[in-house]
Amino acid sequence: MKEGNNLLDNDELMALARHAIGREDYHDALVKLKFLLTREDANTDAYALLGRVYASLDLHEKAIAAFEQYLGSEPEVIPERFHLGVVYREMGDNAKALEIWDEVLERAPGFPPALYNKALFLLDEGDKEEAVKILTYIVNNVSPDDNHVEVANRMLASLSIH
Repeated sequence: MKEGNNLLDNDELMALARHAIGREDYHDALVKLKFLLTREDANTDAYALLGRVYASLDLHEKAIAAFEQYLGSEPEVIPERFHLGVVYREMGDNAKALEIWDEVLERAPGFPPALYNKALFLLDEGDKEEAVKILTYIVNNVSPDDNHVEVANRMLASLSIH
């Protein structure tokens, strides 16, 4: 496999890794990304993809390291910072996840994934009132094309039943 990868430039490897991730072929994506990152001129975006692959494989510590490597060179990027919070949540470190999502929301106040996940966290913590405020904000202020509007609506409907 490595010989075949030598024929490919960095952009081609990144494109193929993205394609593999889209197919949920994490083995193929992981091999391409790890090979790409052995090159001196590798794009730091490879760390963002690597973090997503590791997160999908439940390799939480490796996902954190990859996301932190990426965010070290691209600190203003919102989606990867959000995903870093998701990894911490999956690890059970809810305080760290919330801290990261609050950072995301400071930088991008209307970022739907962070809003929705924060609402879920608040529901788990028993703060239904604040969760409902956030879910209502999503429904009223986020583009209807965003899938978080639909899930927020369903969550609000299920909460009003109880």
